[in-house]
Amino acid sequence: MPASLPTGVTRGPRFDDWTARVPRYVVCDVDGTLVASGTTASPPVAAAVAAARRAGLHVGIATGRLPQGLRALQAQLRLTVPAVVHNGAQVVHEGRALHSWPLPSGAASDLAALLAQRDLYGELYTGTRFLVTDRRPAAHRAWEIVSGPPDGLVDELDLDVDEVLKATVTVHEDDELDHVLTGAAALGLAAEASTSPMFPGELFVNVTAPGVGKGVAVAAVATGLGVAAADVLAVGDGMNDLTMLAAAGTAVAMAGSPAPLLALAHLVVADAASDGAAAALHAAVGWAAGRGPTTGRGGPVRSTR
Repeated sequence: MPASLPTGVTRGPRFDDWTARVPRYVVCDVDGTLVASGTTASPPVAAAVAAARRAGLHVGIATGRLPQGLRALQAQLRLTVPAVVHNGAQVVHEGRALHSWPLPSGAASDLAALLAQRDLYGELYTGTRFLVTDRRPAAHRAWEIVSGPPDGLVDELDLDVDEVLKATVTVHEDDELDHVLTGAAALGLAAEASTSPMFPGELFVNVTAPGVGKGVAVAAVATGLGVAAADVLAVGDGMNDLTMLAAAGTAVAMAGSPAPLLALAHLVVADAASDGAAAALHAAVGWAAGRGPTTGRGGPVRSTR
């Protein structure tokens, strides 16, 4: 039988398939994982990140946010690992883009026309800048909390020339969601719906180039750090974390995550309001110090250091 897991960590549906290893790169989603609300982590989560960094672990983030929406969090946590932003469409470090996976040429123009058909609000991201379809009052709260005011209107872009990394569309009804999902698929783009605990009742659709997601970008960061996929521990709570958890050697889901994400989890921790990410980080620190469980296969935690 496996040894007891650390406090606050329980078995997930894939526990018996887990080959436990000391994680060298711990990557966490932001909203709903590291951050329960606002722009910074709770004191327990911040302390757990600091402990992981002192233990020599690489700690990074993977988010749908744009870079300027992370400044307060990165300053608080003193993160130095390249960040995955724009839902995996870009990796940035110290203000410089290391990897980018933009929409295909011409796709942004077609997407803007799709949104105009239903008067849907959308944001298009070009690296550190973001442009909006319009300045409707309902969008202002997100600007105040996450990104700051937009840099302009989509109409100001040359959508056939300017490189667009990601679009985020706000929808409120099932037929609006279907319109965006089917329309994006018809354009050959990837689209997935997500929610944010900061905006209850809101539904967002992230649109990227096909094959783009947090999993690909996290793999690129791991390669740059010299870390094998098996030594990555990923923590997430939303549908846009699916590819990240699927690619990680240790997949951790927050309690209350959607069923498809929970199905990928080797381990489960409490939700963001209960500082579940702190439990995952402290577990990683314990394993790095040699205080590890055995897996369902009966083997001890293995270190590749």
